[in-house]
Amino acid sequence: MENKSNSLNRIKRQQREKVLRYSIRKYSFGAASVAVAALMFLGARVASADSVLPNAPQSNTANAGLVNPKDKVDSPVDVAESTDNKVDTENQALTTAAPSASTVDKAKLKKVVEELNALLSTKLNLDDSVVSPVKDRLQKGKEALESSELAQKDIDELVELLSKDVTVVSAAKEATEVQVDKQVAKTEKQAEKPASQTSPEVSASEESQTVSAKKDTLKVSVEQLQAAVLELPEHETSKEVLEKANELLGLAQGVLENTTVSLNDVEDMTKRVKRMFNSVKNATTRLTSGARDSRNGKSMGQGTNFRANGEINQGALTNVKYFASVDPRENGGRRTINDNPEFTRNKTDIKATYVQDSEGKWIVYDVFFNNDGKKMTTSSYQQQYYFQAPFNIMDPSNTVRDLRFTRYSPKNPNASKKLSDGFEAFNQYGNTAYISNPWGQQYKIFNNDGYSFYDPSSGVTRNDQRKDVFKNNENDPTLNTLTKDKNGNYPKLSYYLGVKLGRESTNYAVHMHAKIKIRDNVTPQEAAQYGRVYAASTTSGWTTNQSYIMGATGSRLQNDPEAPKDPIKGLTVTKTV
Repeated sequence: MENKSNSLNRIKRQQREKVLRYSIRKYSFGAASVAVAALMFLGARVASADSVLPNAPQSNTANAGLVNPKDKVDSPVDVAESTDNKVDTENQALTTAAPSASTVDKAKLKKVVEELNALLSTKLNLDDSVVSPVKDRLQKGKEALESSELAQKDIDELVELLSKDVTVVSAAKEATEVQVDKQVAKTEKQAEKPASQTSPEVSASEESQTVSAKKDTLKVSVEQLQAAVLELPEHETSKEVLEKANELLGLAQGVLENTTVSLNDVEDMTKRVKRMFNSVKNATTRLTSGARDSRNGKSMGQGTNFRANGEINQGALTNVKYFASVDPRENGGRRTINDNPEFTRNKTDIKATYVQDSEGKWIVYDVFFNNDGKKMTTSSYQQQYYFQAPFNIMDPSNTVRDLRFTRYSPKNPNASKKLSDGFEAFNQYGNTAYISNPWGQQYKIFNNDGYSFYDPSSGVTRNDQRKDVFKNNENDPTLNTLTKDKNGNYPKLSYYLGVKLGRESTNYAVHMHAKIKIRDNVTPQEAAQYGRVYAASTTSGWTTNQSYIMGATGSRLQNDPEAPKDPIKGLTVTKTV
């Protein structure tokens, strides 16, 4: 009985185990079936990874309903191996049966973006205006690769644009490489030359030509200095200047004859010769003007026209005129004092020299404003100085060089000295104002003056400005002719080199230096008729009357009078028609 009972119990235990094992398999199979059913239920809503459902909210909860066909569904750990295979089979069938999402092909775009990016990372011989749009389109391509909102049409258009950019940039890269190769080859070729042949022959030839041109300029300056030395009278006061000039001429001649001289040495010597020329001319002026003029007391030679018709020619100036507007309360009721050279020169003087060099024709002007260094009136806090360039005969380039202004104070305020007669009686005050742009306004040209203004737009360019400059001489016909062109009209532009100074500078004389280029084809007759210039030292405002003007109705393409100073002889001209 016991054995039979045990057998029965074993049979029942086996049956229970069968049921349990069957139940586990049914549970396992049921879980897989539920997963498959869920996938089939959601299959109709499968979306592409490159697209977004129109009405789906952008949240993690919404994204939980999206299934990527490429994603793999993991089985539970406790599912049997046979069940796993079945689930995989069912998933594969579901994936195949699910509707395929529309995808965008970006392979070509990716390739062209990478290629263009690599080209732009190298050095190219392209302007920024060309490279910048290419970089912008490349950036759009990179953004398109990351974006999921572009259609295939947009991608294809972008690929076409970037492909053209690749062609352009590739061509530029090849050109750059060719230039680099040429430069490397040139460098290697120079390196192979002996040490004695390191400098290229072409560079040596160009440098030689430059030195030769500068020597021509130096030669002209030397000839001018030699002529000035011959004109300098022998006097105790001119002995030192004469010795220095002769010594410098010897040095300059050595530079001209030296075949190995450098460019800097030639330029430096040219500057020294020009400075010495100015010193010699100033010394000559001091010894030949005023009471020391050798023509004093002599009669005019027959046939000469020098001052015979009332004209005064001085250096490169023809028919010099003098004008002065004064305060009638201080001059016995007189409002103007014209045609009085010494009276006007006490405030305004012009020295002009004609120069011709390898660059063309020039007139060098040295203008002396407020010439005696004394304030013109106590009623004005400002003084204005004007110089009108010879615009009718100027070169079309309107070239002005070496423009500068310097103030001087009298060593003896009680002495009657003029700066234009020499700098010995004056001391320089403050800085020299160099004007690099003659046709642009410049403020505060003097460091220690509260108001110092360089203004090329000043002067007389219309009728209502005559009162400012000419004062009581505003209706003088000669002055109004000086301001006009060949047709009797005001020029369309202002050709004035003028400054306006505050009270700090009213007790100083001002020296202006300028070198002005004139037309190469200008004739002596045209220069004499239309080379009009004038300089004016005036007070500021209509409530004052002081204006001292020196002008010339024409210019001369020579420095000395047509007739020798001593003895005076007539000039014979032969003209064939």
